[in-house]
Amino acid sequence: MASISEMYVSELLGNPVIDPTGERVGKVTDIGINDVQPYPAVTFLAIRRGKETYYLDFRFVNLANRQIFAVSKKVKNLPLEKTEPRVVWLKENILDKQIFDMMGSKVVRVNDIKLAYLEGVVRAVAVDISFLGILRRLRLAGFFSRLAALFDKKLREELIAWEYIKSIHKDTAGLQLSVTQESLKDLHPSDLAEILSQLNYRDSGNLLRTLDDEMVAEALGEMDADFSAALLENLDDERVSEILDEMSADDITDFLKDLPEYRRARFLALLDREDKEEVEDLLKYDDETAGGLMTTEMITLREEMTAQETIEHLRQVAPEAETIYYLYVVNNEEKLVGVVSLRDLIVAPPDTPIRDIMHRKVIRVTDDMNAARVADVIAKYNLLAVPVVDAEGHLLGIITVDDIIDTLYKHQRRH
Repeated sequence: MASISEMYVSELLGNPVIDPTGERVGKVTDIGINDVQPYPAVTFLAIRRGKETYYLDFRFVNLANRQIFAVSKKVKNLPLEKTEPRVVWLKENILDKQIFDMMGSKVVRVNDIKLAYLEGVVRAVAVDISFLGILRRLRLAGFFSRLAALFDKKLREELIAWEYIKSIHKDTAGLQLSVTQESLKDLHPSDLAEILSQLNYRDSGNLLRTLDDEMVAEALGEMDADFSAALLENLDDERVSEILDEMSADDITDFLKDLPEYRRARFLALLDREDKEEVEDLLKYDDETAGGLMTTEMITLREEMTAQETIEHLRQVAPEAETIYYLYVVNNEEKLVGVVSLRDLIVAPPDTPIRDIMHRKVIRVTDDMNAARVADVIAKYNLLAVPVVDAEGHLLGIITVDDIIDTLYKHQRRH
């Protein structure tokens, strides 16, 4: 059939289509594939003939080489379609589009597309995301390959097999790897956040619509505040409200702080009364103070509770807490009076009062303490979390070690 077994789209676009008499049918402007997985077949060519674009069924075409498409019928007998067929066009829909590299947790661009004969049919087999793909399209691959060889180097293609690709319809913004929500759930929120932040607003918005509210909330908590707000502003109020409901008050506060009042008002209006009051209280603190870093999602106990009662209480409230490694004991005035470790609680006899197993000397920080001093306290005492109190000793929240690391890292990057 053909003297070549594989080729790239960049090598084929712009090449002539010739019939058996040598007459030129037109010039290839795009290549259409079906959506059959794992390796979709080439089904149509878009060809430019004069000022018109026609669509040629690929069943009438053989690839003589990378430069010429040979048509099996004479032009006058050749059925050219004027109505665009429903296919995925490799140039229009896929080349230069962004995709997710799930293995690398990054966004990459399709620089070329590899085709090959499989079972006698030309099929799309991979996308090339390498710099070599760009050079190939510029007709510079040969020159730079020879240049690299002089320095004992080799330009390499970087392929993602088509079986890991899900092509999307022509009216959609990009191309995405074929992953389900279940496989996305395997991503760490920070990896998903990195993917979202590398996409433009339109593509990231498309991705958000495929994810559940909890996944979006966790990812937004790892993202730059301005970008988080921009993404949410492109969603309808109902969806935004559902996502905010899954976010912690401190994460909501983080992205609201830098917004002007008129933009902030929309998000505050979508919170329930309790969450709104909590967020408004947190907004009063400077970003890099303990009050600005803390979360209010913690577990508090009364000292008269027994170990068994506490464990039952944990079963009910633990899913909403930031951490359960430390349990803080408060009195009737909500002042911090003790701390219980999860280990001490588990080994205590069921009827033991909390007052008998709690540690009364609690390492704490005040709400006006700066981030650097908070970090010093956490490091000095090897804490996973530290409670935050006001001047009178009322428990306001906690700061976890991961939150303080994130804050110091962001501060270092800014400076």
